[in-house]
Amino acid sequence: MLNPTTGECIIAIEMPGTPVAPENPAPGQGGGGGQAPAPAACVDDAFFPVPTPVDCVRDGGYWSNDRDCYVAVADPQPPAGDPIYGGNTGGLVYRCSYSVTIGGTGATYFWSDVPPAGPAAPPDPAVLAQQAVDAMQLRAIEIGIVPEAAPGRMGLVGLPTWMWVDQPAENTYGPISRTVAAGGVSVTATAEVRNVVWSMGDGRSVTCTTAGTPYADSYERQSSPDCGHTYTRTSAGQPGGAYTVAATSSWTITWAGGGQTGTIDDISFTQEAQVQIGELQVIQTR
Repeated sequence: MLNPTTGECIIAIEMPGTPVAPENPAPGQGGGGGQAPAPAACVDDAFFPVPTPVDCVRDGGYWSNDRDCYVAVADPQPPAGDPIYGGNTGGLVYRCSYSVTIGGTGATYFWSDVPPAGPAAPPDPAVLAQQAVDAMQLRAIEIGIVPEAAPGRMGLVGLPTWMWVDQPAENTYGPISRTVAAGGVSVTATAEVRNVVWSMGDGRSVTCTTAGTPYADSYERQSSPDCGHTYTRTSAGQPGGAYTVAATSSWTITWAGGGQTGTIDDISFTQEAQVQIGELQVIQTR
């Protein structure tokens, strides 16, 4: 248009998707008396001469304002040891696609230990995995033991003690699986006890990689085939006259979803029981 004062010809170019504000906004459309429009959630301030709103999701990726590109997990992932990892372990390689593609500007790739942030970023699969674990409601095992942990029941020095997981359930011994989905991402976690460490109260412990074998009277004085112990002294000097047996079950949890996999192996629970151990004495008489 022609400026009648200076005689200069002014040409205004509107970039696609770039809002052009009127010089004299109407009442209620800006200016001092109106409400300013909300800022765009996804803005490209690298390619365009002015910050420009862009779609938050496109071409299978989501917009990252920090990186000024559409981010998506690279599929397939580069092999381990690829220079793009920079010597790091864990994390993922991501594709970075730009809002406008011109010659020589297709996509780049980068490594990150966490998913890049973005207004429309999908949920972190690791967070969904933890939610799946929470939904399992894991807890300690129920202790099965002979001699029984009950008033009036007593074992003897030198006789086998049997330990086992009593009435194992999916949330006390596994395996158990739960799936959580959000924002188009679905993650499934599976948990199972990898071992139970029995602290017998006499300074010794037994690690059992099975649930153990429940005792039956028909076994008489046999030792447990997979999870047992033999006391060599009585519990008379212990608090309450009993050994405190602590069974700690340690879980291994694997999860997969959202293009990622992971393992959680720092979850454990402990249950306790009291067992009395006596000594059989033989008295000779003439």
